[in-house]
Amino acid sequence: MPHFSRSKIKMRKDVRMADMHGEPVEYRGIAFLQFRTEWNDTTRSFAPMTAEQKQICEDLYQQLSEAGVELGITISERTPGVEDVREFPKVMSFQLLVNKPDGSRSAPAPAQAPAPQPSGGGNGW
Repeated sequence: MPHFSRSKIKMRKDVRMADMHGEPVEYRGIAFLQFRTEWNDTTRSFAPMTAEQKQICEDLYQQLSEAGVELGITISERTPGVEDVREFPKVMSFQLLVNKPDGSRSAPAPAQAPAPQPSGGGNGW
C-alpha cells in the first residue's frame, strides 16, 4: 500500500512527452512537507502553519535527509469503468530526492534498467 496518495489529480494543461524535434521534454518536480491548515476566505489562502507545525515539518525533513529517503511518484490515468486502480495505465513516474539542508541535492542512485512490472505496477495503486 502506498504511503502517500491522491485519488484525483487534474493537469492544468496538456503535458507533452516530446518537443517538435522528437526529443523528450524534461519537467521539474518539487514537494513540501506541510500541514493542511484552515482556509481563509478573506485572504483567499490557507492559514500559516503554527511554529509547532513548522518544527515538526523541519524535524521530518532532517530525518528524511539523514536517512537518504527518496519519494517514488507514479501518475496513473483514471479509467472510467475500471474498478481495480492497479489496472489504471501509468503515464508518468519519477523520484523526488531530499534536498540537503545546505541547499544541494541528494545524489541520485545510479541509473538501472527498470525491472519488469506486473500489470498495475504492483505498488497498490
